[in-house]
Amino acid sequence: MKCIITILSILISGVSLAQLSVKPTNTGDDTFIYVIDEILYVKEDVNLTKNVNDTLTEASIYLRREAQLIQGDGGDQLNKGDGLLSVYQEGTTNQWDYNNWTSPVSVAVNSSGVTLADGNATFGPSSTLFTPVDKTYSSPVKLIGGYESSVGDASATPDPEPLSLPSYWFFYYPTGDDYLGWQQVGGDDYTIPAGYGFTMKGVTGADPTVSDAGEGVVNNSGSAQRFDFRGRPNSGTIEIGSITPITPGHSVFIGNPYPSALDLSYFLLEHSVNSDIDDDNDPDTPDVPVTLTSCGSITRKDNTTGIAYFYDSDPSVQSHFLVDYQAGYEAFAPVDCGTTGMSVGATFIMYTNDGEPIANSETGVEGDARDRRYLPIAQGFFVETTSNLDNSFTFENRHRAYIPETASSNSTFHRNTSENITTENFDEDELIVIPKLKLNIELNHAYNRQISIGFWHNSSRGVDYAMDARLRNSLASDAAILNNNDKYYIDVRPFDVTEEIPLSLVLDSQMDVKFTATSFENFNTENVYILDSETGVYYDINYNSWTTTLQAGNYDGRFFLTFQEQEVLDTKDFAAENFDVFQNNSASQLEIRNPNALDLKSVALYDITGKKVINEQNLEGQSVYTFSTRNLQEAIYVVNITTSDNITFSKKITVSNNR
Repeated sequence: MKCIITILSILISGVSLAQLSVKPTNTGDDTFIYVIDEILYVKEDVNLTKNVNDTLTEASIYLRREAQLIQGDGGDQLNKGDGLLSVYQEGTTNQWDYNNWTSPVSVAVNSSGVTLADGNATFGPSSTLFTPVDKTYSSPVKLIGGYESSVGDASATPDPEPLSLPSYWFFYYPTGDDYLGWQQVGGDDYTIPAGYGFTMKGVTGADPTVSDAGEGVVNNSGSAQRFDFRGRPNSGTIEIGSITPITPGHSVFIGNPYPSALDLSYFLLEHSVNSDIDDDNDPDTPDVPVTLTSCGSITRKDNTTGIAYFYDSDPSVQSHFLVDYQAGYEAFAPVDCGTTGMSVGATFIMYTNDGEPIANSETGVEGDARDRRYLPIAQGFFVETTSNLDNSFTFENRHRAYIPETASSNSTFHRNTSENITTENFDEDELIVIPKLKLNIELNHAYNRQISIGFWHNSSRGVDYAMDARLRNSLASDAAILNNNDKYYIDVRPFDVTEEIPLSLVLDSQMDVKFTATSFENFNTENVYILDSETGVYYDINYNSWTTTLQAGNYDGRFFLTFQEQEVLDTKDFAAENFDVFQNNSASQLEIRNPNALDLKSVALYDITGKKVINEQNLEGQSVYTFSTRNLQEAIYVVNITTSDNITFSKKITVSNNR
């Protein structure tokens, strides 16, 4: 007999328990909980004992459809026993392409059949990955040699055909800053600690098995394979870096380690530093700490840059050779607790056998920018750690949330395919959409670099962790936002209609460059321009395009994104009559001749990122001014002179201290 505790979707409020123990009855009958489209909340630990009476009902908890298990953030969080939780997740690629996974469960017993110590253990594909057959029974996948998968037929009679996966394609990335950071897992069950991500290539073919007739989803329709993760449910503190130390400043591949959704924004914000607002880029004025809204009791820690990166690739490329891959990195920035965050899709390129980008290999194919606020079960991602990382950082139960996996819920697995319960009670329905636009810069009519620019009051013009996403794998010809001498493809700053946002543009040959502003969201403006600072001409790109032809070279700081044309006051004639601006590199000084001895309100010098490196105020009228440039880097700068009558004009100079 079976003792079945069934939790149906008609129980709207879900089920909440202080502790949960599921074990066979005293007479040996199997006992299990079957949850459909609901949240099962347990305040403390879960203790599961494996069912041995019938292999068809081996697991102790079945999470089906959008059911999820959430556990509290206090008391005993260490799950126990040799029993199993079963939860489905679908991959999205074919046998040539990688999925980015992490496991929501750990192995419960070792290879000798001994139950492991309480708490989270490791993940191994041969003992925790299964193929669904019916509502409660799944068959284990078969790990094979070679490179090609075989879909099998889990429902075939009398002998089901197992899903066969090449162990060669299982990799994880405990720490590194290049392709050599990948480590092969193979079929070993005891090499991936809880919380780490892993790659696994998809499955080509079709498996018509429908394990749940009420749901009607086949195991594999031809492009997505359904897996059943079975093991001890992960819970509580999951430390990244405790087993394999993370090198500070390097990347690590991790993922949602729980059998529930993960509030990715909460996790990223907690593990990134507070930035400072420097509105005027003036080193002489104090910075103001950036604060977060709707964040409850979050204490921020200097562990990561606060950006999640998702490897994405073109599934139409049918090859197992690295040099044929076409891939890139999607990025997600949480910005603030009360927002949906911001994302930008990948620009696909090709790589050498060492994992380095191949020059001029851009494919013209782009990845999608997906809603990433809430991560679904088993989704993996990269983070970049900071130089101040103190050995490790953690996932906690407070990062969990109950968010069904739908295209409209900010929770989707890899590609787009309610009720919200978290410890901080962030309300999904009240999340703010960051005002933003997308700037598309098309290079040589071949490929597009998309840049997402958002406007948020609690941000700065400088680099803000958890807001600004640094460009990964910059191309030979590429474009980005220029900030603090680095390149970003998500940039968040306070909106200022007068601001000129500097762009990075590097070309390895002569080509056409097309600028287009599009995808406005919660942001209404009549004017979006590209300013060519060399000519002083503004080009309207508001749902419009401007194309220019440029020679090979570095154009950092020549082009700016702006939202109004500056008023023309015949300043050229005025400047020609009253001032002579000259950079005297032999004397390492900027010289301004003022023959009419006009009173000057200010003289400022800006670098190409907009940082003010000279700022002199209220200068009395004199015939010559000199300003030392001895300590400045060799670069192009902009001199900004304002008279006491508030007439302002600018001139570019080139500083070179090589004498």
